[in-house]
Amino acid sequence: MSKTITKAAVIGAGSMGAGIAAHLANSGCEVVLLDVSTELAEKGLERQLKSRGFLHPDFAKRVRTGTIEDDLSLLSDAEWIVEAILENPKIKQDTYAKINEVRAEGSFLSSNTSTIPLATLTEGMTREQAADFAITHFFNPPRVMPLVEIVRSEAMSDERLADLKSIVEVQLGKSVIDCRDTPGFVANRTGNYWMSVGAQTALDRGLDIELADAAFGKPVGVPRTGVFGLFDYIGIQIVPSIWDSFLGTLSKDDAFQKYDLPRERVFAWLLENGFTGRTGPSGFYRGREEALDPETLEYRPRREVTDPVAQAKNISEAIAVDSEGGRYVWDVFAETLEYCAVTAPEIADTVADIDGGFVLGYSWKKGPFALADEIGMDTLLERWRADGREVPALLEAAEREGGFYPAEGKVLSSEGEVVEIAQREDIVRVADLAKDEDTVVAFENEGAVLYKLSDGVGVFSLKTPMGAFDEHALAAVEKVAADYESLGLTALVIANDNPKAFSAGAFLPLLAGRSSAGDEEGLREVVLSGNKGFRGLSEASIPVVSAARGVALGGGAEMLVHSDRVVAHAETSIGFPERLVGLYPAWGGATTILARAVAAGVENPHQVAFDIIMDGKPVENAYRASERFLLQDDDVIVMNSDLVLARALEEARAMVGNYTAQTPTTVPLYSPGAEPLNKAWLGDDVAEADRRIGAELADLYTGVSEISSDELEAQEVDAGVRLLLHPKNVARAQHMEKYRRPLKDS
Repeated sequence: MSKTITKAAVIGAGSMGAGIAAHLANSGCEVVLLDVSTELAEKGLERQLKSRGFLHPDFAKRVRTGTIEDDLSLLSDAEWIVEAILENPKIKQDTYAKINEVRAEGSFLSSNTSTIPLATLTEGMTREQAADFAITHFFNPPRVMPLVEIVRSEAMSDERLADLKSIVEVQLGKSVIDCRDTPGFVANRTGNYWMSVGAQTALDRGLDIELADAAFGKPVGVPRTGVFGLFDYIGIQIVPSIWDSFLGTLSKDDAFQKYDLPRERVFAWLLENGFTGRTGPSGFYRGREEALDPETLEYRPRREVTDPVAQAKNISEAIAVDSEGGRYVWDVFAETLEYCAVTAPEIADTVADIDGGFVLGYSWKKGPFALADEIGMDTLLERWRADGREVPALLEAAEREGGFYPAEGKVLSSEGEVVEIAQREDIVRVADLAKDEDTVVAFENEGAVLYKLSDGVGVFSLKTPMGAFDEHALAAVEKVAADYESLGLTALVIANDNPKAFSAGAFLPLLAGRSSAGDEEGLREVVLSGNKGFRGLSEASIPVVSAARGVALGGGAEMLVHSDRVVAHAETSIGFPERLVGLYPAWGGATTILARAVAAGVENPHQVAFDIIMDGKPVENAYRASERFLLQDDDVIVMNSDLVLARALEEARAMVGNYTAQTPTTVPLYSPGAEPLNKAWLGDDVAEADRRIGAELADLYTGVSEISSDELEAQEVDAGVRLLLHPKNVARAQHMEKYRRPLKDS
């Protein structure tokens, strides 16, 4: 059983402290946020509201502010107290002494430090106090970044550590890396080294910063900020404190000592002038249009990157490019990999821990060791030796074993031995279920696969990119909706292993192709197929549960609203952007939203539903979805994306044997004599395609009495086909398919 808490406290209301407080509130906790003054604590709270640190603005009401001097007594019933104050050991130690006088027995006390050793922080603590203490290093912004590094004290028991990790992983939804008490732990020790190498190498070679960021960006699977954009993002003002901490604590022969960035000419100039990046008036970039010329220290218009490395599709292609950019990628990568390999035995148990730091803490798609495997050890080491580089022992081990990840489920330890990759027992993936010897493939086509588990629960998984509904996926939905009884299913869970997308909706080439060809029969087939399949699932005699992560847009959102229950990751974006591609939700979405608005008893439900559909903007997270009737009270929101499928299976199994199938409902229609629902979409300044969509949707909702939901959904199909045959609407579908952005039409 996972450990949860209901009250927490944070000391320090800076960007990190206030961000941690906001995310604790997101997780359902009542939170006390203290700083040297109530004003500073309130400002920290306001910054989080402005920067969307809260999943919902109402969650800010869960946070109570106060001062460290006057309000420490508020910590007496807190189950976890996080310290996030200045990186000064003496101030922290004094604060802990005060906290330990008031905190409850059995509560956790932790520090968000990124630089100070745990041994230093616990000086002066009793063993009993140290047994409750750990470092919990969050990454900024705390709501968004998934990584928390934990350093336990020697006095903390395994049971206490397990409870703390459960709170962080399950309740807060984070991924934990267990770290040793070494400078910078894992992610910052290696990640800051990469940033140092990337910046210094580019500056020494006189490269344009745009080239450096483009080269060691998308081609490597690194966020488009690259290195210099990342310095601007985190704020150059933190460079002196972090880099000086490393330079002061690491041994004199550590390679980090080569990179004294606070005193490097360009960094020193930026710091002297207060050009700290996004936290100041400028940094390496000024706005969207200008970049710093490192040679002249003047801003100039951004330059287009013409180096062929920018066209590379992966790191293997990038390092093969014989250009300034290609050589830059190779040298920065090689030096970063070398440092990771040399320091691994000191800082981590396996290379997967170091890769995890880059993926979870710096948003790389793969860490350096996984990238090395992608390049191939033979190719990598041939060039490595040609450069005259010394081969670290860990690279020799990878060469001997066939890579850093030599087999599925295997990884090299930091000492070069092949070991099992640690797996969390509470995480369930479709791929793992598929491998179970008791699982059978009940149905499969090009678009989807249905697995039947040993207890009869079906797991339906789309195989298309981003879970798009093409003709094969739609046919699979129809098949399962029609044959679930003969297949012997007791329940159905709809899920996939892509954390970025439950489903991005209809496969646009299918709609655009048939629309542009004027293929009315083909369009009707597509729209009717989705409508029929989704309705069939909603009226099935077994419970249907959707496990939603990433985006659930258009048809993906319609799948959710036709499910008996939704288990959604908190950050799932849900909505109906159909207007932007020339139509409205015609697979039952328009009908269901109206029916839910009516059932909720809202004032003027037809106008409310109409406005939701026509808005075209998805909600940014699951906690906002109920405001638009996209989720309901029985639906479940999970903070950790990796735990969504496990919870969905749990919900589905709990509903078996106590389930009543949905039946068609009766929906009242909007009075024809009232003010038109589409009144805001009638003006000459409204695009023709929007006027047409608004008119069709208003007609759908308007009538003299009431109508069955089945009949209303059938009318959705007719209107959807008409819309997609109109040239202006067709143009929207075509434009979105080609350019992945809405057409600005008239």
